[in-house]
Amino acid sequence: MREALAGLEREHMLTRQHPQRQAGRTNPKVEGRRSHAEARPDVVREAKRLRRASPKDGKRRSLRQIAQELEQMGFKNERGQRYKASSIKAMIDGPKPAGQQQDNDAA
Repeated sequence: MREALAGLEREHMLTRQHPQRQAGRTNPKVEGRRSHAEARPDVVREAKRLRRASPKDGKRRSLRQIAQELEQMGFKNERGQRYKASSIKAMIDGPKPAGQQQDNDAA
């Protein structure tokens, strides 16, 4: 009797595991919005390329200039508008680990 209850308890615990472990995924992301790199890797690659320093003069484009050039290339955000400078920065910097996200209440 005790073994049967232990078996049922174990089975119940396995079904209640974390969704990531239950599905056997290796990707740490379970919920939330997809990053720019996941949603539009071609735009991120192009934004990073445009952000690199020019070999001629060593200067980098501003985030707004990059947004303007991406628009001219035909890349627009989900709403069909030009990317904002903050979106370009997020693309270039990449997703932050959960422990390193900035807390605005600390100021």
